[in-house]
Amino acid sequence: EFDEDGQRQATILFPSGTAAQMVLPDGTTQNLLSMDVRTTEYTVGENGLEAMPAPLPPTTGYTYAVNLAVDEALATGAKKITFNQPVYFYVNNFLGIPTGINVPVGYYDFDKAAWVPSRNGKVIKILSISAGLANIDLQGNGLAANATALSALGITTEERAKIASLYTPGQTLWRVPISHFTDYDCNFSVVAQAGAQEPKLDLAQVDSNSVLDPNYSCGSVIECENQALGESVGV
Repeated sequence: EFDEDGQRQATILFPSGTAAQMVLPDGTTQNLLSMDVRTTEYTVGENGLEAMPAPLPPTTGYTYAVNLAVDEALATGAKKITFNQPVYFYVNNFLGIPTGINVPVGYYDFDKAAWVPSRNGKVIKILSISAGLANIDLQGNGLAANATALSALGITTEERAKIASLYTPGQTLWRVPISHFTDYDCNFSVVAQAGAQEPKLDLAQVDSNSVLDPNYSCGSVIECENQALGESVGV
């Protein structure tokens, strides 16, 4: 995909031994012996926000959302695809997020009609390739992660070899563990734009105008259904 935010391509890596099942509308499951996988980004172009499967929580920034699907499941009306172990979703770090930063992730639960938190991803950097394996920076310190750090994230020799065949040194990527296919949102918190200033409210002046023992009177009229606010004043 490409828009004003930059170019990116979604990739899913399936570790050896991965088995998949589709959950059918009646709740039963069926093993999948082969899959035709498709990824469709929502958050691309001017109409990306309107294309989202549901509004995001107030503290979640509009960042990157994608639908992960399997043609065989779509043909049967299956509710979702589950795996016996995590698979790993990669996308180019098109927003320039610093290496080592966690990528907050949520998926949309259509039964609950709500976004559900999922395992965080991480921004990683390919430093170099040695003997066909990618050397990966996980902390943003310019150093290749050791075996312990890689293992903690489930990064195997097999995955490092695949990364080396797909990407080049210097590239940074979002790597996200996925347990099942549905709509996923990789999001970051809402922050102020560069140069934004705090509200210029003089708290000292507000305090000086405050009354220590104010009188109270009730006269507000709130019409909830009409979303109208009125005031009742005695004459």
